[in-house]
Amino acid sequence: MPGESVTSAPVGPVAVGSAPLTPDAGEPVPDQGSSPAVPTLRESLAGIHLPCDLLPVAPRSIVPGDDTLSLATSAASAEVVGPAIADELERLGYDLDPVSSSRLVARRGLNQLTLDMVLSAADVIDDSGPVYPELSPDAVLIVIRTGERS
Repeated sequence: MPGESVTSAPVGPVAVGSAPLTPDAGEPVPDQGSSPAVPTLRESLAGIHLPCDLLPVAPRSIVPGDDTLSLATSAASAEVVGPAIADELERLGYDLDPVSSSRLVARRGLNQLTLDMVLSAADVIDDSGPVYPELSPDAVLIVIRTGERS
């Protein structure tokens, strides 16, 4: 929407599935062996400042081991949110590949993220109903996953 301002705030601990975005002090680090490990989602997003009042939201059910972060806002339109999150990923050093008007693939070294933007949280439903029942139907939703999705 014209006149909307883009604001950002640093991210503190954020839920990714059931794990915080930033690891706790003293958390054991898995042995990486001699081959480089593919970074986790929280490692891939370290240092991000969420624009447009985006906040982490949890779906009705969380799949264990799913490396997904859902963000939502009602403070800005998709026309503002999309470019703002893309700018933030570029600031973090990602190369961006817009796949469609609602999907973006971001790559940085071994990191590969797929971002899907949903214009209305009410559009995300499954057999049990709305996946994000606590969100306003007009909330813009960004779902970030590791790897590329078909």
